[in-house]
Amino acid sequence: MPSSSEKKEDIRFLDDTQTIPSDTTSCGLQVIAAGQWRCATSSLQLAFEQILDPPLAPSMHGAYLMPHPEKIHKLNRATREKDKKKRQAILREIYTGYNASSDWPGFVFLNDLLDMYPDCKVILNKRKTPESWATSTQTSLAFFSTPLYALTTLLLPLPRAHHALYTHFKCLAAKRYGVPATTAGIFSKECYNRHNQWVHVTCAARGKQVLEWEPEDGWEPLCEFLGREVPKGREFPRMNEGEEIRKLKGVLVWQGLVAWGRLLGGIVLFVGLLWVLLLRLGWA
Repeated sequence: MPSSSEKKEDIRFLDDTQTIPSDTTSCGLQVIAAGQWRCATSSLQLAFEQILDPPLAPSMHGAYLMPHPEKIHKLNRATREKDKKKRQAILREIYTGYNASSDWPGFVFLNDLLDMYPDCKVILNKRKTPESWATSTQTSLAFFSTPLYALTTLLLPLPRAHHALYTHFKCLAAKRYGVPATTAGIFSKECYNRHNQWVHVTCAARGKQVLEWEPEDGWEPLCEFLGREVPKGREFPRMNEGEEIRKLKGVLVWQGLVAWGRLLGGIVLFVGLLWVLLLRLGWA
């Protein structure tokens, strides 16, 4: 059970702290970090938005979408949509006003986004090894794609949309990467490797250069690729996303259990009152 202090503090992925983009004059995405989740996506988002000069803000990230179940449902619909124009119309609605992208949904819709924003640059953010990525995702994100999470949080709109996200990604990954449409399949080293291969193939088909980058590489290759000056006196940011995911997991499960408790308690109370009424009427 999460502590009271965890319930009150802002929790990334749960609390909406973003200002809705209003820059309608933006030419659109300038860079996509196309690596999968748990590949320094939050650190890259912070670097894009707050440290690079000029900044690439706002930068799309799953954390901006999580507080909005209706947006997750739209993107789930886009994942299923076979008509390219309809799919890209949904993406344009979601991405209007953003200048960069990191994490989901960018890495899923890279092919569409490159067609929509042909001048966009692509960074393939990676982990040190496929095994380290698989271990990281299996110990953090995998729970959100399980039946236990779905059942525990069934009464809450946000977790229902969140779980559906992973369900739709399983189907997409099976078709795109040839991995099993299971939790183990989408968080396997095979999925990681085949996604990275897909990024290169997708970009090569469009004559697009890809910068392969790991957090240990720091600012220099990133800034050179983006045409920015290396920030002076600033280390590359390191966000502890794993800790934020742990908090998110605890809060959502706790809220789900509370919701079930209220529902079951209400049922018990109703049945009890009904029984008393029947006794008084002599019907029981």
